[in-house]
Amino acid sequence: MRVHSTATLNAQNTYCNNVVISGWFNVSVRGTFNGTVALQRMMNGQNTYANVATYNNATETYIFEPEGQVQYRLGFPTGAYSSGNATVRLSR
Repeated sequence: MRVHSTATLNAQNTYCNNVVISGWFNVSVRGTFNGTVALQRMMNGQNTYANVATYNNATETYIFEPEGQVQYRLGFPTGAYSSGNATVRLSR
């Protein structure tokens, strides 16, 4: 099953839609921006996200999630955005 979430972000405390994903998945951050995009994860049964990686410039990478029912999102946490646009995508 293919899952993905894409968004163009240009403000703090903004994220792509969260996706439930497991196994190998792609993390894409593109654009010209000043700030730190965070890859955040929320485990099943929890109600808060935690940073698992951060990106200060454009990147393409793969992440492996061994568990099921884990939610991920990409975005600018509060205080992590200065200027520009970041187009982010999570896909499998």
